[in-house]
Amino acid sequence: MMSDDSFSGPPPCSPPPGPTGPVTAGFNRGRLEVQSYSDLTNDWDGSHGIPPSQRAIDESMNLLSQLVGLKVVESETMLSNDGEIGLYWRTGHCYLEIGVMGDGNWGAYGIHRDERPELMTDDHPIDDTFPEDFVEFVREAGLLSGT
Repeated sequence: MMSDDSFSGPPPCSPPPGPTGPVTAGFNRGRLEVQSYSDLTNDWDGSHGIPPSQRAIDESMNLLSQLVGLKVVESETMLSNDGEIGLYWRTGHCYLEIGVMGDGNWGAYGIHRDERPELMTDDHPIDDTFPEDFVEFVREAGLLSGT
């Protein structure tokens, strides 16, 4: 078992909403944040940060819509200084991150606090269905609305 202080990274996200909670409303907030990345210019972070491409923004918006369809609870968003858009979930027992570069694919990394295997998905097509190992990870992590 990992110790509590071994889970570094982004701050915890909001608690998952209940079955009638604001799944869509929460993702609307995420969509607005992702869309706001189009206003960024070079050196947006003071460390030579590159803004995301419009394609990365569009693909992230598409992925957010697919996640709503899967009934995944609201994510937090982040932006790397190389222009990669990230969606992440951090709870007391897991961390899951999805990255979108704007090349038509997404990748994910997830880890449970217990001994279950990590999730690693690379180069998964944006328009394809979610792989079964991803769906199983979000289900086991309690990241589906109403679970």
